[in-house]
Parts: sequence; C-alpha cells; structure tokens
Amino acid sequence: MDYPYWDYDEEDSTLYEPKNMCKYRIRKNMECGGLVSGSSGYCLIHLKTKCITCQSQATHNCEEDGCKTPLCDNRYCTTDHNIKKHIYQWKIKH
Repeated sequence: MDYPYWDYDEEDSTLYEPKNMCKYRIRKNMECGGLVSGSSGYCLIHLKTKCITCQSQATHNCEEDGCKTPLCDNRYCTTDHNIKKHIYQWKIKH
C-alpha cells in the first residue's frame, strides 16, 4: 500500500507524521495538515492567507468562539483584533 502523505516505517509498522505538513493553526491545538508548498511551511491555501491587522503571513485563526479571523504571531495584532472585534462589540451589546 502506498502512503503519499505519511512516512511509513516497515520495520515497526508505525506511521510517522510527515515533515511537510502545513503548520497553520485552525483552532487551538489543531493544525491544517495540508501538504506544504515549497519551503514556506504552509499549504497553498494558507500561504495566501494574510493577517487581518498587518497583512503579513497569517499563522493561525482567532481562537474566540465562532471567529475565524486570520492573525499572525504578533501580539499587537491579536490584541488589536480582540479590542476591535470582541471587546468593543461586547460593550455595544451590553
């Protein structure tokens, strides 16, 4: 059997995670897992995904419930998004 997305060790019959999986975090503790395009570390879909605040490479989605806004690892961008999207909207509703 051919395993195109997984490294297979025939000696101990164990599947190992490939080194070429997309590292974009969709949810907390859950990465995309798609095949990486080149040496970028991201699949074709997430390679084009930009941070909503600074327009640099997005590395994960917002972790608030129901919010899937792409963000980078910069704390400023996360804080800016949380203030504008979550705290500000919460104050308007209450």
